[in-house]
Amino acid sequence: MPRPPKLTDTQKRRLSVLEPKLRRCARIGDLELAKEICVDLQRILRPTGHLARLYQNKNYMFEAAMEAGELSFAKDGFSGIRKSANEGTRVYLEASALLSICYLRETNFESAKPLISEVLSDETSITSVQGRRDFRRRVIERFNEEGALATLKMVGTDKLEGHKLEEDAGRVVATQNEDEIFENFGSSVPQRTIQFLYEIDSYSHKQLPGSEQKLLPSPEEKTQKKEVGRTLFSAVRRVLWKSLCDKESDIYKVWFNEGMGAVLNKKYIGGAVAAALAGLGIGIHALGVAATALIIKLGIEVYCESFAPEDIMSSRRVRKNSKKS
Repeated sequence: MPRPPKLTDTQKRRLSVLEPKLRRCARIGDLELAKEICVDLQRILRPTGHLARLYQNKNYMFEAAMEAGELSFAKDGFSGIRKSANEGTRVYLEASALLSICYLRETNFESAKPLISEVLSDETSITSVQGRRDFRRRVIERFNEEGALATLKMVGTDKLEGHKLEEDAGRVVATQNEDEIFENFGSSVPQRTIQFLYEIDSYSHKQLPGSEQKLLPSPEEKTQKKEVGRTLFSAVRRVLWKSLCDKESDIYKVWFNEGMGAVLNKKYIGGAVAAALAGLGIGIHALGVAATALIIKLGIEVYCESFAPEDIMSSRRVRKNSKKS
C-alpha cells in the first residue's frame, strides 16, 4: 500500500507534545487523560493514514488501562490492535506481549501461553538480531515479574503501617547487605509464588532458540531465594516508582527540595511501600520491610535512576513510522 503523506510541521509539533504525555499516562496508569490524548492523536493520524503510529499510541493508552487495573478494557484494546495491525509488525508484537501480561495479572497462565509462545518465537517484527534478543530478554523478565506478583494478590493478613515498616527496615539496613536483603525478600513469599515463577520462566525459555537460552539464567537459578527477591522487587518497583520517582509526586518533590533526611523523617518511604502493597492486595509485613530497606539502602536518587521500570515499548524509537500498518 502507498506510504502516507509526510506530516506537516504543525502536526509534528502537536505530536511532540501529545505523545510524551501519553507515554507518561501509560507509566502512571492515568487512563482518563490517556483517552483524551488519544482522541486528539486520532484526529491527526487517521486522516493522514499514519495507522501504524496511531496503533502504537493506542497500545500506550491500553497500557494505561492495564496499569489502572482496568484489565477488561485493556484486553479488549490489545485484542483490537492485533486484529487491526498486520502480523509481522512491531506494533502487533507489542500488543501481543501486553495482552499476555493482562492474563498473567489474572494468574490465567493457560490464556497467556499461546501469546507468550507467539511473542518469543517471532522472527520478523524486529529485524536486528541483537534488538530481538534484547526484546525477548525484557519481555521474559516482565512475564516473570507479573506472574510472581499476581500470585501474591490477596495473600497475607498483616496490617501494613508505614512507620512500622520503616522502623523495622532501619534495623535491617544496619545489619544486612543488599544481597541478604534480596534473599530475605525471596524468603518472605509462599511456595506457590516460586512454583508459578518457575513454570513461567521454564515455558518462556522453551520458546527460544538454544543459542539464546544459554544467554539467560536457567529457571532453577531464577527460583533461588535471592533471585526471587530480585524479581519481586522489580515487579513491586513498577508501582513504587510512580510514588517515589515521578516528578509530579509529593514524595519526589520533598526529596528534591529538602533532601533524603526529610523523606526519612516523615516516614514517606514506608508509607509509599505500604500503600503500594495494599493496592496490590498484598498483606505480608516481611515483604514490605524488605522493599523499604532496599530503597533506604539504595537512596531515592539511585533507586529512581537505576530501577526505573522498563516497558515493553521502551527500546522502540518513538517517532519512527513503520512501513507497515
